[in-house]
Amino acid sequence: KTYLKTTLYFLFRNFNAEHKYPVIIFHEGDFDDKAQTEIIMSIRMSCRSLVSFRAVDKDDFKLPDHIDEAKMNKCIATNPTPYWRNAKYRMMCRWWLVHMPKYAEGYEYVMRLDDDSFIEEQIPDLFDWMDKKK
Repeated sequence: KTYLKTTLYFLFRNFNAEHKYPVIIFHEGDFDDKAQTEIIMSIRMSCRSLVSFRAVDKDDFKLPDHIDEAKMNKCIATNPTPYWRNAKYRMMCRWWLVHMPKYAEGYEYVMRLDDDSFIEEQIPDLFDWMDKKK
C-alpha cells in the first residue's frame, strides 16, 4: 500500500490534479473496503472521486489449458538470464495483453502505471497530445 500511495501522490502532483482523468486500480481481491478507503483518503480531496478499484476475474490468472504446467515450470527453472521471470509475472504480462482490454471498454486511451512508478516532473496532457497528433 505504501508504494501505491506514493505512486498516486506523484501521479496527481505531476499530472492528474490538472487533467482529472479517471484512475482505476486493478487488484486480485486483496484490497478490501478498509484498504480502499485508506488509499483513497491518502489522495488530495479534490481528486479522490477520480479513483476507483476493480477486482479482476479470478479466471484471468488461470493457466491456459493449452499450456503444460510441468513443462512450463521446468523451462522457468532453467533461469538462463538474471531477468528470467517466474510464472506469476508471466501471467501478469498475459493479463495485460489478453484480459485487460475488457476492463478498458469505453476508454480510448490507457496509461499503465505500476505501484512503483513515480512521475517526478510535470508531464503534459498525453491523451490530448495523442488526439491532436491523431
